Amino acid sequence: MTFFVLSVGLMGLAALQVKAVKYNQSAYTRSQATAAATSILDSIRVSGGAAPLAADKVEWDAFLSTSLPGGNGTVVCAGTGICTVTISWSDTLAAAGNDTLTVTSLL
Repeated sequence: MTFFVLSVGLMGLAALQVKAVKYNQSAYTRSQATAAATSILDSIRVSGGAAPLAADKVEWDAFLSTSLPGGNGTVVCAGTGICTVTISWSDTLAAAGNDTLTVTSLL
């Protein structure tokens, strides 16, 4: 009987560990997306323009595609100096299987 209780407890602990690893990976990819959004906004600020430089955008797109599963992003800057960065990636823990981060900033 003791062995059975111990076995059930260990199986529960293993299942908990698997869930923790999944949620940790999801949080990591969201952190990567946040860093990427901040990076492209900083690039726009440094260039003094109303949109990212072509070379910066190419580098940013490459980063998204290699760092985030199914990662892609857009940058839309209005003439008022407000830029919106939207990044999407695959996330099995998200409701629709995809997750999106949108950051709007006044430059």
